[in-house]
Amino acid sequence: MNQYNNPQHTEHHEFTICQQNPNKNLNAQLDLLHYLDPKDYDIIAMQEPWIDHLGHTRAGPRWEVQHHLDNPKKTRAALLINKKISTNTWIDIPTGSQDVSAVKFTKDQEDLYLFNIYNDCNNSDSLTALETTL
Repeated sequence: MNQYNNPQHTEHHEFTICQQNPNKNLNAQLDLLHYLDPKDYDIIAMQEPWIDHLGHTRAGPRWEVQHHLDNPKKTRAALLINKKISTNTWIDIPTGSQDVSAVKFTKDQEDLYLFNIYNDCNNSDSLTALETTL
């Protein structure tokens, strides 16, 4: 069980995270979502998610999508957060980069930052964005 919803756990923040790159392929992303059990995972860190012509990605009914809405077609890093984690416990962190997505979780006045980074092999822009965000 996720510790953010379990009052017995107060010392540590623990999440089970799956990291995957569907390479902008809808079938690969749907396959991942179909086989990934939301009872076993809290977060999906996705690089190169599939994005439709409206700027949306597929997540299913059990995942909340965090990705860049200012230019979604260029998004190369997204976080899917299990809906069992209350949206009152996390906020989006603007990074200024389509290659870095980030959220801050807060519980009992403790903060936990989670960054999902797509590293482009042709430049280090994502590292610059991460450094600027930090």
